[in-house]
Amino acid sequence: MKDTSQAEDAWAEGTDFDWLLTRGAEMTWHYGFAVQSGIADMAAAHAAEDWPTCVAVCTATLEALVECGYRGMGISDAVPEAERRLRLAGDPSAIAAAYRCMPSAAGAGRETAEATMAIVREFDTEFRSRLPWEVPLLRSQKGSRQSIRMSASFTKWRAIRGLGGTETAS
Repeated sequence: MKDTSQAEDAWAEGTDFDWLLTRGAEMTWHYGFAVQSGIADMAAAHAAEDWPTCVAVCTATLEALVECGYRGMGISDAVPEAERRLRLAGDPSAIAAAYRCMPSAAGAGRETAEATMAIVREFDTEFRSRLPWEVPLLRSQKGSRQSIRMSASFTKWRAIRGLGGTETAS
């Protein structure tokens, strides 16, 4: 399940400083708050042996990974839900295809849950391997100092470049 279409398109122009401060920042925030928390929820549902919840969380986390790729390409998610669904339906990338093939969470058992977890882990590993930086754990039981420090740096650099604040921090 090698997905190359999104990352190659996302960074075809290179990972220059402006890309980092705009698309890269949006992608990083979305990854930290949607994907990292989804992975934590996935593990918690698995530990609780709540297989339907585990599958539902895996599906949502995979969708968040797809959205990260879109943000890296400069495609906003600030559109109606129907447009987001249409984009996912027509996306030829391997990750979007995997998302469309995710099983129903209703009545899911351990085998299905573990298979969906493996899919999410594979695409998460691949996605992170393409990033030009390591995304720190943005939220933890110990607090969010790393994300505050990272946010302050992005804000400072954006101001130096004459850019406004980021659009979202989802």
